Amino acid sequence: MTASATVASLNDTARVRLTPRGREIRDEAWAETRANAPHILPAESPHADDADGVSEWLVWQLMAVFGPHLHHAADQPFEGGRIELTANR
Repeated sequence: MTASATVASLNDTARVRLTPRGREIRDEAWAETRANAPHILPAESPHADDADGVSEWLVWQLMAVFGPHLHHAADQPFEGGRIELTANR
């Protein structure tokens, strides 16, 4: 690795502002997850937008949910294509 590289852990926090398509992907993923245990999981995703329109994820969760939807011709799920990372060390 180079000295100028930024190192992030898969367990770090990722903050994103979702586009309408991003919210659709998030909600579909949560509905699928919740269908397996509706009696113990809340109706609302734990990654719901806060008052500023930002949702928080662990990096690995963000990758698992949005990775299959990220390709050249895809509708962008994150506003401006931006992901803010915060170390959880």
